[in-house]
Amino acid sequence: MKRLAISFLLLWLPFGLARWALLLIYPQSFDAMGFDQLTGAFLRGLVFDFSSIAVFGAVPFLAYFLPGLSRYKSWSALWHLVLAAGSVALWALLVIDLVYFGRVQRHLTFELGLLEGDWGLMARMVGQGFRLQALFFALLVASWLYAWWRLWQVPLRPFGWKRWGALLLLLIFLGRGGWGSKPLAVIDAYQGGDSQSANLVLNGLFTTSHALLMASEANHNHFEPAQAFAQAFPEADRQAKFPLLRQGQGPRKGLNLVFILVESLSSYYIDALGEPQFGVTPFLDDLISRSLVYTEFYASGQRSLEGIQISLTGVPSLEGQPNIGQGFQTRFQGLGHLAKINGYQTLYVQAMMRQSFRGESIAGATGFEHYYGQEDIPLLLDYPDPSGAPFGWDYETLQFSLEKMKDLQKPFAAYLVTSTTHEPYPRLQKRFEKYPPSSNEESGFLNSLAYADWSLKRFFEEASKEPWYGNTLFVITADHGLALYNNKQFLEYFRTPLILFQPGVTQPERRTNLGSQLDLIPTLVEAMGWTGPYATMGQSLLGPGPGYAMAKMGDMMVLINKEGYIRHNLDRVVESSARPEGSAPLALETQAAMETQLLSLDQTVFDLLQENRWFP
Repeated sequence: MKRLAISFLLLWLPFGLARWALLLIYPQSFDAMGFDQLTGAFLRGLVFDFSSIAVFGAVPFLAYFLPGLSRYKSWSALWHLVLAAGSVALWALLVIDLVYFGRVQRHLTFELGLLEGDWGLMARMVGQGFRLQALFFALLVASWLYAWWRLWQVPLRPFGWKRWGALLLLLIFLGRGGWGSKPLAVIDAYQGGDSQSANLVLNGLFTTSHALLMASEANHNHFEPAQAFAQAFPEADRQAKFPLLRQGQGPRKGLNLVFILVESLSSYYIDALGEPQFGVTPFLDDLISRSLVYTEFYASGQRSLEGIQISLTGVPSLEGQPNIGQGFQTRFQGLGHLAKINGYQTLYVQAMMRQSFRGESIAGATGFEHYYGQEDIPLLLDYPDPSGAPFGWDYETLQFSLEKMKDLQKPFAAYLVTSTTHEPYPRLQKRFEKYPPSSNEESGFLNSLAYADWSLKRFFEEASKEPWYGNTLFVITADHGLALYNNKQFLEYFRTPLILFQPGVTQPERRTNLGSQLDLIPTLVEAMGWTGPYATMGQSLLGPGPGYAMAKMGDMMVLINKEGYIRHNLDRVVESSARPEGSAPLALETQAAMETQLLSLDQTVFDLLQENRWFP
């Protein structure tokens, strides 16, 4: 056990030294942190360090101490050398991460994967410009290797199967970061909503490995950077450090904000917005008749996590770019942050379990003070199968949220995520069974939507009794559209409603200016009269809006405008159509212009995120 314990300590040493070096070399990056925060970051960093050691050292450690073989010196010597070689590579990676941090103020992600074929060039750069640093690094590694060699002199007591099994459990525990329902991820370092602390908590091996596991071979370079930028954002200043930085203009209106993100709420299934009449959305139909509604509004992804990310941060989902649940390190101004700097109390409630989609970490990272999930929400109705909605019940979620809003100081901003309309669709009370029950067919979705619509109606009925009701902007939209069961119109996969309603104030109107979830934050900032900085590629839909929607669809990107749409795999156009859909192919010049716009947007935003030039 002595050799095992010392091994762990020596393998952790480069992580600890790298964290101290990060603090000492870049003190300005952590100047807002007090002693307690610094201490907490160093302690939380141990969890990420030990997770990295356990994951990458699991096979060597388990082989090193394997009962029956560990008593042979040749066997243990082999794995002692394997760990030594891996540690030297780790030292090098952490030094590269340390240098890279000075450039973009974040840790490495999948940049090492982009250096394939350029390692000779990198070696020449080190030899020409970093000789002293390379010498210091060599001395440091040599000292570590000497200590590792001395460790070989420590007697090795062979393991029995019980001790080996305990080691296996320990490695699993450390690798997962505990026994939580979700393994440790980059986003967990941001749970406190503080990027400075998160940078100190994380290490380059953890961030690089997580990013490389998700990296694809997508090509994001189609133009010269200046050309791509000019084509994507012709009115922005490329020379600015943060070209997409905006400033809320105010004046503050003092409105409360209730933002409801409904699972899979496709416009196609809402009678007031779709052509078929399914008869399951009477409340939404009535609300739409009293609201400002956008009929050409599109989701920017196909997954709940993408909808949550984009509506809370304005950061798009791109091929090869980690999403917020996996933990992108880009700095951003979240919706909760904007609300807080404008004097709001903030609330985040999701119908799912607290750790579903890493909701608890996302809520903290985007600036929400109060967070609740399925575990906190009591059942109120008598369901045929109370456990039949694995993602949670909408009625209970909305009523619970309403109770929490009553306790918040005013003004407040609440972000609510419903989920009963997520497959598998639960068995519901007879009054909601408008169609034959099914857990995975359209009829089951329609029944769930009827229930969700009724839940929203009851929420508004109860909210209307509250003194703050008339001073509240309600926003209803979807996390994404539904892969429609009987309609193969491509645009309907992404078309979702955007409903803005302030009781007694909103003038009913339907607007057809085209936009997407990427435009939500600038729209909300203007509607609420908020001040403060934020970054976005979108535009407020209270004005003309951008006139296009960009979305991620699997490993492809989509661009939608009034002319039609294109699907692109970042190599070529895979599919296109003019409007009305299927009536004719896009004119070649129109398709070429849309392709140029899509690739320019993708390249420019990807570069800004990689260079950490999104938000200061």
